[in-house]
Amino acid sequence: MPPSTADIETVDRGPRAAGDLLPHRFAAEEGVVGNDALLSLVLDETHAVIRRRLSGVAMTMVIPVAAFRGVGVCISDDLDEISFVLVHSDPGLTVPLGATDTVEEAARRLDGWSKALRLPRLFVDRDGVAAPIDAVIAKATPDAPARPTVRAGGPALRVHEGGRSGLPR
Repeated sequence: MPPSTADIETVDRGPRAAGDLLPHRFAAEEGVVGNDALLSLVLDETHAVIRRRLSGVAMTMVIPVAAFRGVGVCISDDLDEISFVLVHSDPGLTVPLGATDTVEEAARRLDGWSKALRLPRLFVDRDGVAAPIDAVIAKATPDAPARPTVRAGGPALRVHEGGRSGLPR
């Protein structure tokens, strides 16, 4: 089971520009003890350091940013929350990056994360399937002029459900 993200809070340093996103830190609220709980995340330009509990044992993993497939955007069914995740081919290694409730802020953050980490932008649908956002836009607007697409590499990816709610704003 992938780590739960319901008890994650961000260390907020106020409004940040796209180039000011890194290093980025998440820390779990005190008292998080569940199995597969995400305890913390420290992210810089080259690595993600993930501390999580796996079967009750705290573990630390260092994963190169290049091992992630892209920066995913997830939109709630009622459109009141837009969250961001760093998508890995192993759903247990997909980690939250934050959330917002405005489309303008979502577009700014998605572009900022994509540029800062040099990873493609992905759209994560309700079923947890991640696809390059340009391909999703092209499919939704077939009469629009062709745009260059960004390939995430490999087949579509599934992102766990736990990364969609309770994320920090």
